[in-house]
Amino acid sequence: MSHAAQLARIATLVEGVTDVGRVHTWPRYGDAAEHWVTTIDGEPQVRAWEIGLDESGIQALRHTEVHVAHYINWLIRGYLGLDDQAAAYNTIIALAESIRAALEGDTTLAGTCLNMVGENGGVPDVSEPGTVEIGSGPLCWTVTIRFTTYEL
Repeated sequence: MSHAAQLARIATLVEGVTDVGRVHTWPRYGDAAEHWVTTIDGEPQVRAWEIGLDESGIQALRHTEVHVAHYINWLIRGYLGLDDQAAAYNTIIALAESIRAALEGDTTLAGTCLNMVGENGGVPDVSEPGTVEIGSGPLCWTVTIRFTTYEL
């Protein structure tokens, strides 16, 4: 399964999570409202996810004389508007765990889920949430999900 096909499948899985917000298949830059604000329960809020490669990118490893595997190191970064009254910290963790479960439960991605590779057996790792300010906009919680797939 190619990088592009895997990216499309990962985006479909993330979009399938209830109340996940906006999903982008590349890092976005600009005004918060333009790329990250969505409406949940009738209220506008920052809630978005960006899917792309981590700093390791795609690595090629030769397994035999004729087979080269490309290991794809994925990074999904989530943003959620900081709302202490609504326990946004707990919400972003729950969303990240739902995305992680969707990735692990999917059997259509070649080299991932049931046959995951990489550090920690390839199981998606969810980071501890931190805070980030989007441009000159709102303060948000952010979390990352990292995992590795491969294509032959």
